[in-house]
Amino acid sequence: MARPSDQNNDLENATRVELDRVLEALERTEARLHAMERQLAQAERLATLGTLVGAVAHEFNNLLTPVMSYAQLALSDPTDTDLARKALERAYKGAERAARMSATMLGFGRDSDEPQACMVAESVAIAIETARMDALHEPLELQIDVETDLCAGIACLSLQQVLVNLLLNARHAITPGPGTIRVVGACSTWNIDGGVEDCCTIAVTDTGCGIDAHTLETLFTPYQSGPTRNGKRGTGLGLSICKRLIESVGGSIDVQSEMGHGTTFTLHLPLGDAALLAREPAKTSAA
Repeated sequence: MARPSDQNNDLENATRVELDRVLEALERTEARLHAMERQLAQAERLATLGTLVGAVAHEFNNLLTPVMSYAQLALSDPTDTDLARKALERAYKGAERAARMSATMLGFGRDSDEPQACMVAESVAIAIETARMDALHEPLELQIDVETDLCAGIACLSLQQVLVNLLLNARHAITPGPGTIRVVGACSTWNIDGGVEDCCTIAVTDTGCGIDAHTLETLFTPYQSGPTRNGKRGTGLGLSICKRLIESVGGSIDVQSEMGHGTTFTLHLPLGDAALLAREPAKTSAA
C-alpha cells in the first residue's frame, strides 16, 4: 500500500507534467497568433497595393512616354552630340524615377526584418511617392513640415505602411477637392508610466469631409471605414492594422475630426536610435 508521501509526490509529478503540457500548448498558440498577425499585416499591405495599382500604371505610362521620346530624339541625329547628351540625360532621369517607383512597390508588398528605427522625413517622402501624392493633377495642396533629424522607434516599412494609408484616406476624404493635406513631424513629449518622456509625434491633417461621432467610435475596428463626400464610404485601408503596428512598438494613434472641417490623425512613437541605421542600413520600401 502506497504511503501518503508517495501519493503526494505522484500527484505533484502529474500536476507538473500537466502544467508543462498546458504551457507548451500556450506557447504554440502564442506563436501561431504572432504568425497570423504577421500574415494579416502582409495581407493589408497587398490590399493597399491593389488600391495603388491603377494610379501606378497611369504614372508609369506618364514616365515612359517622355523616356521613349527623348531616346528617339537622341537617335534621330546621333551626330549632334549635345542634343543626344541632353536627350539621354532626361531619358535616364525618367527611367531612374520609374525604377525607383517599381522598387518602392515591390518593397511595400513584401515582409522584411528591419531595425526598430526610422528617419521620419525619409519615410514621409517615400510614403508620398508610394501613394503618388506628388503626381496629382487634382486641386489638392500637400504641405510637409518634418524635422530632418527626427528618428522614430519603429521599422521603416511599418511607418511607411501607416503613412500611405493615412495619406490615401485623407485624399479620399478631400476628393473632388479642393483641399489641403498637411504632414507635421517633430520631437515632443508624452505621459508614459507615470512620467513624461520625449517622443516622436507625426500628425496627418486633411481639410476633407470629416468623420461623424458614431463612426469615430469604431474607426479602428476591423472592416470599418469613414464616410467621405457625397455620402460615399472610404477605402477601408485598415486603420485597425495601423493601430496595431503603432501600438506594437509602444506607441499610440489618435484621431480628431469635425464634420465639414477635416480630420487629424496623430501618431505618438518612441524616439528611435539613428545609430541602428548606421550599423545596419534599413530595408525601406524603396530598397
